[in-house]
Amino acid sequence: MHRSIDKTAFGWAEARMPSIFQDSVPSPFRDDILDRVRKAFDKYRMYRTPVGGGMHVPLHELMSDPDFRGIVIDHVSQFSKSEAFDFSVRLLGPSIAFHLSASRITLQEPAAAPQPLSRNTGGAGDRPVLCFWMALTECGEDAPGLQVTDDRMKTDAAALRMAPGDCAVFDRSTPHRLQVTPAMTKPCYSIELHGFPAEEILRDPDRWMLDRADAEVLIASKGRQGIYLSHKSLTRIVTPQRGIFQFVHAENETGAERHDRERRLAELAAQAVAEKPEVRIPQAMAAFLERFPNAAAALSGRCYVCPLGVDARAVLPTLENLPQTGILGLVDRQGSALPPFRGHHGILPQDLGNQAFDRVLVAHSWAVRTGELTAQLVAAGVAPDKIIDLYGLPGYADFSIDWMLDELESLLGDGPVDHVLLRAPGSHILGQAAVRSLLPPERTLIVQVEDHPGTTTIPGYRAISVQSSLKLVLRILQRVKPRTVMTQGWANTYFWSHLIKTSVPDATMIVEMYDLWLAMAEYPVARFAAFCGIPEQRMELFRLGEEYAFRHADLVISKRFGEEWRKAVLHADGAAYTPYFPHIEEDLIEAARLADRPAGGNADSRPLAIVDATALVSADRMRQGPDVLVSYSPFALMEQLAATEPVRFDVFNGGHRYADDDRHFAEYMSRYDLGAIRYHRGLPHADLVPRLSGYDYGWLNFPIPFDHPDPPFVALNRMATYALAGLPIIVTKRLRFTADLVQRFNAGLVVAEATVEETRAALRRADPAAHRVGIIALRDFMLNENRRALEAIRQFL
Repeated sequence: MHRSIDKTAFGWAEARMPSIFQDSVPSPFRDDILDRVRKAFDKYRMYRTPVGGGMHVPLHELMSDPDFRGIVIDHVSQFSKSEAFDFSVRLLGPSIAFHLSASRITLQEPAAAPQPLSRNTGGAGDRPVLCFWMALTECGEDAPGLQVTDDRMKTDAAALRMAPGDCAVFDRSTPHRLQVTPAMTKPCYSIELHGFPAEEILRDPDRWMLDRADAEVLIASKGRQGIYLSHKSLTRIVTPQRGIFQFVHAENETGAERHDRERRLAELAAQAVAEKPEVRIPQAMAAFLERFPNAAAALSGRCYVCPLGVDARAVLPTLENLPQTGILGLVDRQGSALPPFRGHHGILPQDLGNQAFDRVLVAHSWAVRTGELTAQLVAAGVAPDKIIDLYGLPGYADFSIDWMLDELESLLGDGPVDHVLLRAPGSHILGQAAVRSLLPPERTLIVQVEDHPGTTTIPGYRAISVQSSLKLVLRILQRVKPRTVMTQGWANTYFWSHLIKTSVPDATMIVEMYDLWLAMAEYPVARFAAFCGIPEQRMELFRLGEEYAFRHADLVISKRFGEEWRKAVLHADGAAYTPYFPHIEEDLIEAARLADRPAGGNADSRPLAIVDATALVSADRMRQGPDVLVSYSPFALMEQLAATEPVRFDVFNGGHRYADDDRHFAEYMSRYDLGAIRYHRGLPHADLVPRLSGYDYGWLNFPIPFDHPDPPFVALNRMATYALAGLPIIVTKRLRFTADLVQRFNAGLVVAEATVEETRAALRRADPAAHRVGIIALRDFMLNENRRALEAIRQFL
């Protein structure tokens, strides 16, 4: 029966629906989307459930797929410029939320069984909903088409003939279906969106999402950027151009919103400063115990010291002289095999149950290791109240800071300090030679901030190691009052920018940002934090700190390039920005030139030699977390290539440097010890580069296993290391910036997609000799770019 539709409930009495709008997504843009939609069905056909003789894939599936999310973003972006969108905003308001679980791409095959009429609620409850059904191919005559009913029509289900790009708009209660007749011989491709007013969401997006565990929406506004909200993520801003990412909070934010985030950052940063104020130095501990007998009184009784390391060796003489402390021996993993030290013998933790004692004194300069030792002692049956962390004694934290400030004064006696370099361990973008060219040693102080003892600094500079005492960092900055503060470190150091700006507000702040986590805002905070082994609150700190650095630093240095990236991450009131290729510096290039040599033999008569200087987690870790963030597994693709092409692979795992870690990587070591794929522990960079020049190609041809904005912009460390060694590169187009450079300089092989077929096709184009000439030219280009970057940085010093 024909049913009249009551549009007055939503104030739509004058709206003529269904209505057809032509060219809602114009050609050739529509043709590009259709091509990608067909590829999406090729991928999803194997496991999506057929519907009425065709297929449909919800758009939320595509949004979680790095290969096809562009379909959704691009389509909505183009659609928001159409007359159909103009029509809809008059009914729904200036911003429309498209429900991605209800929206879908559809492939309807001809000659399929008829479908019943249906209505779509769009998952929006009682909200007004409009359906936007857009044809990507001709439909309604030779191919299946849309049938709808309407109170203006005389038949129950009228067929709509539509050309590619036409969009039919009708409300949620309109019965509709795909019409299929025996005469139809062609398939129909379409995109169906379900939109409702976004006003409620935009008032408080976080609260709206918290109440909807399954919600995923893409919000579009006329002439503005789109907002993607997901229960799996934080709010994220995307521009109409695919792949360009903005800050979590858009430029339309209010001053109050920014103030609230910076207030939250200040709270979290203060907590981080308070977490570990002490500096764990055994000489300072010995002085503390000698000077403060009341603190030493807590160590009375029969005591074991754990373990026998640098700290125990330094502090044992002082402990032996404490009148109320008796040292029974040493607790160490070597047990009785440990040679006696000062007459004290070793015992295993598990043997403590057979001994009578009052205390186990843990002496270790690394706080993380202290926690591990404490857990081992508890597991061995030692009561927690019998375990004392020497560096946790009351009063030691303030004493250690004053003790270090005395050391600082001796350093300052060698001359004034204009520049402070805050330097965390790990990879850095600017190498030592670049730092030397920027910061004169005689007027620079390096403050080495690390969680692990064993400072590696730059020879020739005055340096002080604060371990991870941020409280001491603040005291040093306030004492020195430098003209410039530069930072080097990973993402967990970016919140330092807030500490710098609040302690020395007049200093020029230059922040080297090695990795960017804010751009990963779509990735679920809880899962990201769990993978990294840190609390969610700490992840929040890192992200807020990164945004603060971009807003308040005078200059940001990163390894991301291009005008698109600049537009994506920098606000009008944000920092200046310069990109830099890591490792590409004149001294390193000169050392690499001495090792330049082609792979031995004739490439036409031997297997192609390919190296992957990667960073992998263990196979077990990969299986436990298929969305592993810092790694991927290249082996499946390598195995298939080695079985079909004359190639051999060597994999050097930078995530596996030491023999102690062999147990974690035993599966790789045993499986890939012979044959065409060889697995090796990672090598220090200085040792790796000479080895690389003996291969034909360096491997960058991999799919990234999570949706990350880096591929179009970033200069990966591996890419720069291969170039440094004069090694041609194999790269997938997904790494667009690198692929463009490789193609421009003929510096290697560019693979369309990281598949067996595409990679095999690329390998058959291999020309190592020609590509080696190209990679050297690319290396020279990168060096010149870095020279320009250093000149730009000097303007801020």
